[in-house]
Amino acid sequence: MFFVIFLLNLDLFKGIDKMEFTAETTITFLNPQNKLLEVENMNGNILLEEWGKNIIKIEIEKKASDKELLNKMEVDVREEKDRISIRPKGKISNASFEFHIFLPGKVNLRLKNSNGNIKCYRLKGFIDALTENGNILLEGISGFILARSYNGNVAGSIEGLDDTISILETYNGNIVIIVPEDLKLSIYTKSINGITKNEIPVYKNEEALMSEKGKKISLLSHNGNVIIKKK
Repeated sequence: MFFVIFLLNLDLFKGIDKMEFTAETTITFLNPQNKLLEVENMNGNILLEEWGKNIIKIEIEKKASDKELLNKMEVDVREEKDRISIRPKGKISNASFEFHIFLPGKVNLRLKNSNGNIKCYRLKGFIDALTENGNILLEGISGFILARSYNGNVAGSIEGLDDTISILETYNGNIVIIVPEDLKLSIYTKSINGITKNEIPVYKNEEALMSEKGKKISLLSHNGNVIIKKK
């Protein structure tokens, strides 16, 4: 099933700073069950949070330098048997989309953003997040995490992880995470051209980490620092 969503202007054009015009719309998906949600964006942010309902609600705000450009901006949405995807249609300049997404308690996510941030709050499940020129914030996260940032930082707090290996990696950015002191978790850290600072014991040898069973996480920064704090 394929949709093209034309964002309606709600008669709320706001000529604010730098002649910025905005418009908003909302999309909902009922009973998403275990579908994978794929979200891509550019020149704007992706914010996701849990709200305890078996509904996915996506609030979309578009911003443009003039009214004509605003009217041309579209979002592509696809709903298939096993996944839902959303992304801006075509390349945009002098304009941006902001996605604010409300999710059920457990989710499967694949997120990608260029020139913008990804922020996740209180989510459980599979999270695959990638930014280019943007940060990744993970607050109160449980499950499996694959978070990679090019020219950005990865930061947040972990509540629990699956019995597998999660990976946080940055290129030209720092990694800062907070981990519960009583969480049984094997951690590997490495910084290339940076420092590591840990408030809990960690592995410096990746092979030693891989030989461990249970919950594991690898933290690797290229040209950045790795900092672990205990909760």
